[in-house]
Amino acid sequence: ALKYVVGKLGKYSKSSLSNVTKVLIGLKSENLVYSALLALRTLFKVCGETIEQNVNAAFNLAKSKLTSADEKVQIASIRLIQVLILKFKIDERKLIGFIQLAMENSKSNFVSYTINQLISLNAVSLI
Repeated sequence: ALKYVVGKLGKYSKSSLSNVTKVLIGLKSENLVYSALLALRTLFKVCGETIEQNVNAAFNLAKSKLTSADEKVQIASIRLIQVLILKFKIDERKLIGFIQLAMENSKSNFVSYTINQLISLNAVSLI
């Protein structure tokens, strides 16, 4: 639903998208982190060029949530980074650090699979 709303209404209110992004990145409640990561992924996927100034903050948020004990939060963090790689130039050293941290904290096959997808995506983007 968020993808539809952002796609339809976002082109008319681009300044508010940046504010929404900042609010999502700044959320302190651990109960809302998963939803915030999913919403950020959608925002960057649909209208990333409008909120490009928030890429580093989103990257840092995703990296900080890799140590979460919640598997779905780890996967949502990795998926957010996948979108950022596709849309923006991410420093390779930062990305390698992210992947190393993700691999160290991976305790399930689902998280490992998602990390492998990220590695494959990064390899393809370097070609």
